[in-house]
This record gives sequence, structure tokens and C-alpha cells, in this order.
Amino acid sequence: MESYYNSKEFLEWKKFESERNAEFGEIPVPHKKPSILQVTILKGRDIDRSSILNIVDKPNPQIMIDYPIADGPTKFTTTRQIDTINPVWNEKFTFILPDDYQANDEVKKAKLKFSLIVEDWHDDNDVIAEEFYNPSDLPIGLEVEKQIDFKRGTVTMRFKKEVKVEPNIRFSMKLSDEEMNFRYKRIPKTMKALQNILGVDDGPKDIFETPVISMACSGGGFRAMVGMCGVAEALTETGLLDCMTYAAGVSGSGWYLSSAYARHAMRDEIKQKMYHEWFKQSVSTSITGEILSVEKMIEFGAVSAQKKKYHQPVTIVDYFGYCMSSETVGSLYSSMKLSDMRPYILEANVPYLILASHQVHDVVDTWSYHAQCNITPFEFELPQYGINIDIKYFNSEFYRGIVNRQNPETTLHYIQGVIGSVFSLRLAKVIRIPCEEEDESDLFDNVSNEVEKLRRKRDSSGFIDGMKSRMVDWFNQLHSFMDRSFFIKRTPEILNFARGHDDIQRFELNPHYIPKEGEDSTTTLEGLSPSEDTTLLVDGGLLVNVPTNPVLRPQRATDILFVFDFAHSGEEISEHWVLQKAVKLARMGGLKFPPIHIDKIKEEPWREFYIFEDADDSECPIVFYFYPCTEKFKRLKTYESSRKNRDKNVTYWEGFTDFDVMDSDTYGMTNSDYSDVDFERLRELMWFNVIINVEVMKRKIKDKILQKRTLKQQQSG
Repeated sequence: MESYYNSKEFLEWKKFESERNAEFGEIPVPHKKPSILQVTILKGRDIDRSSILNIVDKPNPQIMIDYPIADGPTKFTTTRQIDTINPVWNEKFTFILPDDYQANDEVKKAKLKFSLIVEDWHDDNDVIAEEFYNPSDLPIGLEVEKQIDFKRGTVTMRFKKEVKVEPNIRFSMKLSDEEMNFRYKRIPKTMKALQNILGVDDGPKDIFETPVISMACSGGGFRAMVGMCGVAEALTETGLLDCMTYAAGVSGSGWYLSSAYARHAMRDEIKQKMYHEWFKQSVSTSITGEILSVEKMIEFGAVSAQKKKYHQPVTIVDYFGYCMSSETVGSLYSSMKLSDMRPYILEANVPYLILASHQVHDVVDTWSYHAQCNITPFEFELPQYGINIDIKYFNSEFYRGIVNRQNPETTLHYIQGVIGSVFSLRLAKVIRIPCEEEDESDLFDNVSNEVEKLRRKRDSSGFIDGMKSRMVDWFNQLHSFMDRSFFIKRTPEILNFARGHDDIQRFELNPHYIPKEGEDSTTTLEGLSPSEDTTLLVDGGLLVNVPTNPVLRPQRATDILFVFDFAHSGEEISEHWVLQKAVKLARMGGLKFPPIHIDKIKEEPWREFYIFEDADDSECPIVFYFYPCTEKFKRLKTYESSRKNRDKNVTYWEGFTDFDVMDSDTYGMTNSDYSDVDFERLRELMWFNVIINVEVMKRKIKDKILQKRTLKQQQSG
């Protein structure tokens, strides 16, 4: 491929792609570039409390910084360094200087106040020394290191003052440079893959004829995860996965995709088989044991303390994600970061990963107010506001688009909790506890108290059993919640990246779309709060349980879309509710989706595969829509899997194919334990449903290539 990347054809196409992306341009977000003061607390030496405490124990020092003239946050505190007189912090804080700082001599007189803090006899914070420093004479753009003498020890710091700095938020509707670089490498590879599976005559003749193929995979809890095992195996075996540019997931399918990417098991058949066999064993036991595990609660205490150390909110979603990730990806991978997946993706041998969520308000239902969020290993995107944040800054402290304090990057188990947070809303069902009325007791206080008792009585006979019994009583209080903050917080909560921005404008998902009179529009909805310290996210499936919109954005130019829908219950399937909502939401944002004749579809028997297309619009994608329908699978009186990765130890018997998915408690969305037979049935079903439709899909892909070829010829004259 290296020689192709230097070819005239590729360079012309790359220019075309770059110009097309530039059409979406920078957006008019009011942003006055601020001046800033960065203070980095590096290390301390010989911290002395000058008390008898020095004999008993070493101090746990921290530094508080106060700069009262700053715009926005005026105080920051370092983390506490435990049991040391020579602490190492290496923590950076950014103050936004007043807009008139350079011209206002009175403002320049203001000094930074540094407080050296240790713990006293009662473990309370005790300020043992204070010092001041005036940064007004610091040179612009030059970092200066100083030692501050507190008389109780010295602290080394660095200072840097800058003017008119660029924000840490990328305000734009364009795709990021990283995503564009991925496309430049990936789409030539998908061209070669299409040529391999379609043949020289029917495949694309050049890169301009190569369709962008994406997949959007629905929620559905562990049902979706198990089904996605079969989908991934079928796409890998047939070579279709190598033809895809984007892979989007929400809730259960998002768990699968993020786990497969974490394990580098998305395309490699050996790693894929290893992951699927591990996952089959993982879901052979219910997640209830993890959630009610006292040991898990103690482990989570350290996770919670780490977040609170950086003033990050902690909700029950954190705990659910921590427990659930043990079954979805495994403890060896659950604490990795999304950015760790970047090298794997930038090789461009797998599709670009997108996980779907929504930003919401606390007391407004999701349909009345929502803003689409796309979480990738590169950015956290809110396309309706043109806000894009490096994923390493996700859940850091912001003001006026500047990172005041960069917090540790969010872990995979928290991300999986966010994209599957509907299950924390209905946690009682997940752990199979009959729901009773909620009361006002505080679950986390109870848990904290009980864990403290456990530390003291850990070896007491029968204590663990008693603890688990009380956990069941507390979870009995969890109901099918409506208000996201009543009783306990059950919605993912993050630090507000829009803090300090008064006039952020809201756009349609397609910024070139202008709704006609009488059409639904989303631009008039109330948006992000500039004053709140935190904002809320939810499982994208609460709005529509299939993430079609992230890949239908015109910037991504999807030509063919595979949809795998595991989200329905038995009653909903005849109405195709998820499909209908996906179409409605796409059209509300000005995104193209083929015509859906829903009344005609509802009259027909439900089937495993549908094709939707618009013969009159060459820019409208073809949609391949899959369901876990068993009708054709049941017709196989005897069954022997021919997939490459099948478990040779599994014996298929007459009747293996005779089961239902949507009307079965076994495959209910909140069920988290599968027997080997249940697992194999659903995996084989989805593998089968894809395989039997491969030739039909190939013909439609050929049609799209021919359509692009004809359009290219017309444009060239």
C-alpha cells in the first residue's frame, strides 16, 4: 500500500477529501482568547509540622493556591501525598487572567497565596504555613522555576504566563485531523478489500468509486454482546469487516466493541476466538455476584477515592461499570484508557470506533432535551454544539474552553458504565431483585458504613453472608426510576466542559440543513449551562437504541450502513420501534436515511434481514438492517456450524435451532448469565443470519459502486 499512498490517484482523492471536510468549516462560537497563568507544583522538601506528630507519623502534605482576581476558578488544591516529608506532586493548574489584566495596574498587584496543609490529630486539614508571590513581572511565554520557602519546608514550582491562548476545546464541525488521517489510510485498504471479495470487474476501479461502509450496533445488554460475537465472526470470515470504515456501538454492542478493541480482537481470528471463548465462560455466571460482592465494594472504594481526589463526581454508574466490566472485558483490561487504543486504530486495519451517548438535563426527559455525544479513542464529540475535546481531557476541569486542571484520563470501565447506564437506572432488575417502593435512605452511606464494619470484623463468622443479605435489602429499594437524581444519582455525571461559555450556539447534526416550516428542529432547545460545575450523560439507547446518527453525519459520508438491532422486546418487534425512532431522529437532524414504508413492513412477517434504499438519491446510503430473527434458522432441522471459529467441543442436536430470542426470558436484556447452549444458539443465529445474506449484500454493494462510477463520469464531463 505504501506505493499507492504516493500515487497521483491517491493524492487527488486526498485533496478532495480534505476540501470536502473543510466545507464544514470552523463554527462561529463566541470565544475571546484569554490570557492565562499556569502554576505547576512540582515537589516539596523537608516538610516539618514542628510538633510531636513528627515523631508519631510523617505528614500528608498538600498545597492550596488562591488567586482571587482570576476569572472563573480562583482556588486549587493539590492531591495529598501520603506519609512523606519530601512530596512529589507535579500537578499543573491554570488560572484565567482578567481580560483587562495587562492594562489594569491595580489588578496586577494581586498576589498568589500558597497554603501548606497537613493533617492534624483529628485528620482535619491544618494550614501550617502561608506564602505569597506576585506573578505580574513574569515574562510572557517563558516558564520560570522558583522555590517558595514556607519556613516549614520548601516547595519547587514553575510559572508561565501566556496571552491569547487557543482553547483546549476544538470548536468545529469538521472531522479531527486524527480521524482524517485514519480515513486516508483506511479507505484505500477498504478499496483493496472490496476488490478482493467482489472481483476485479465488480469491485471499485479506483478510490473515488469506493463506498464508505459503516456499521451501527444496537443496545440490548448481554443479548447484544453475545449476538455481536456471531456478527463479528461472520463479518471477519467473509471479509466484510475489512471493507468497513466505521463501527458504532451503544450499550451492549458498545460493551462488545470497546472490549474487542481493548483486546485487539476485532479482526484477528485467533484473538477473536480467544476473546469469545473467554466471554462465554464469563457470562456463565450472573453479574449479580459481582454487584453484591463485598470484596468488589472494597475494591471500588479505592476507585471512588481516586475520583474524589480530583473532585470528579461519583454515582452508582461508576460502581455498575466497575462490576460489569469484569464480565465484558476482564479485570486486566477494564482500567485501560480509550487513548490506549489509538495505535491499534491508527494502523487502519480495523474500523474507527465510536461509542454513543447523550448529554441531558436532570429534570427534563431525554426526548425533550438531548445532545448527541460521540465517544472515541481520540475525542469526546458534541456535534450539535461543535464541541470536540481530546479524550485525555474528558472529565477534567474547564473554564472558557481552557483546562484549569487536567485530571487522569477516564478508565474503560467508566466509559462502559456510561454507554450502558440504562442498566444502572434499572439495577434492581439486573440483579433480579423484586422492586419495592423507594425510600429516602442513602444507599452509599449505608454501603460505606457496612464496609467500615467489614474492615473491623472481617474474620467474624457468618459476617459475609449477613453483609450480602443486607445488600439485597438495600437494592430492593432501587426502582424503575424516572427522576435521575431522586434517592441516589443513577446517571453518569462529569465535570462541565462548557463552564464559562455564555453563548455556545446549537446546530443541526447536518450543519448545512435548514428545516422547512413545520418540520421538527433541535436548534431551539435549551443547551449547555455555563454556570453548573457538572453535566449529565446517559446511555444513548434511552433515546434510540441504535447509533445510526453518529455514522450518518455528512462529514463521514457513509454510503452503506449495516445495522444490527438486538434492542426490541417481543411486543415492540411488530412495530419496529427502534427503526422508526432511528429514522425520525436522523431526519430531525437533517441526515439522510432511505424511505421506510413502515405500514407495509408491519404487514409482513418479521424476518432477519431488510434492505432500505433511495433509488432517487445517490447520496442516500443503502441500509442493511439485521434482527435476531430465528424463522429461517428454525427451518434447519439438523445443524452443524461451518464457521471457522466454532467450538469443536459443542455438539449440535436436533432441536438446537428451535428457540426464540425476543420472547424469551433467557435472552432478556437484563439477563447476564448464559449457559453454553444459550450462548452458542445466539452466536450461531447471528452468524447464520449474516452469512445467508452475504450474496445479496454483495450485489447491493456492487450497485453502489456502479452508482458512484456513473456519478464520477457525469461530473468529469
